[in-house]
Amino acid sequence: MKKSPPKTAEIRALRPDLASTARRPGENPPPPRHLTVEAKAWWSKIVEEYGLDDDAGLLLLTVALEAFCRMRGAQSIIKREGASCRDRFGQLKANPMLVVERDSRAGMITALGKLNLDLEPLANRPSGGRR
Repeated sequence: MKKSPPKTAEIRALRPDLASTARRPGENPPPPRHLTVEAKAWWSKIVEEYGLDDDAGLLLLTVALEAFCRMRGAQSIIKREGASCRDRFGQLKANPMLVVERDSRAGMITALGKLNLDLEPLANRPSGGRR
C-alpha cells in the first residue's frame, strides 16, 4: 500500500519548530533559529526567489540546509586537520570527516531535488516557482 505524504498537522506534530507560523499575506517565513548565518541567508534567498511557503516544502528546505551546515562543519575540520590522519598503528588513513562531508552533501542535494525547484526563480518567470 502506497504511503501518502504527511499532512500539515502531522508535520507540525513531528517538528513544531518548523511549522509555519501566522504571517501576514506576502510575508516570508523566517529561517529556523538553529541554522548557521550562511544557511539562514540561503533559506531567505530560496524562500523569496521561489515563493516557497507550504509546510512540506519548508521542511525539505530545512533538512537540506541542516545537511549544508553539517557539510560546512566537516569541511572546516578537514581544512584544519587535513584530508588524512594517522591511525593508532601510525598508518595513514582518510580523515573520517570526508565521509561526513560526502554524505551531508548527498543529503543536501537529495532534499533540494525533492523540492522540485525550477532552474529559473519565480522573479524571472511569469508564474509558478515549482514544477
